[in-house]
Amino acid sequence: SVGPGGTVLVVGSGTGREPFALASAGFRARGIDYAPAMVAASLRESSRRGADVRFEVGDLRAHEEPAASLDAVFFTYDVYSFLPGSAERVTVLRKIRSWLKEGGVVFLSARTVPSWRGKVILTLQYLRGIGSVSRWGESHTRWIDRSIPLSDHRATRESGPRRCALSS
Repeated sequence: SVGPGGTVLVVGSGTGREPFALASAGFRARGIDYAPAMVAASLRESSRRGADVRFEVGDLRAHEEPAASLDAVFFTYDVYSFLPGSAERVTVLRKIRSWLKEGGVVFLSARTVPSWRGKVILTLQYLRGIGSVSRWGESHTRWIDRSIPLSDHRATRESGPRRCALSS
């Protein structure tokens, strides 16, 4: 379990909402975001608040952290979905595993589509060619199924959080 004082890397930190909340709760929070404008906004807000939160622009696929230096990694919203394809997701998760201290955790924040209405809307968007989604539902992360080894990672259709051991 991760408690106050723990170091948390927030992936997709945007304007800093989650890192600031974590810092206020006593965590050592840092943020990384792909968008320079978001990082600039979070740096301005950090300065305004006098917060001890570091932000940087980066692509998680190329980002590096020292081994066993983090207590947790938190993916905001659908950031995990932005990693294209299962192979890249597995590669990133393996890299993150090396960054975690013993007992460290990865939190995936993702949407599910439990209602038939949501599924109809996604299907209509897909059929009309809205967005750049190549497969139905690809933009919506499902939780990683803990019964599937990391080497055979695939999404599940179950809704709700599931723990996933980052060992394979």
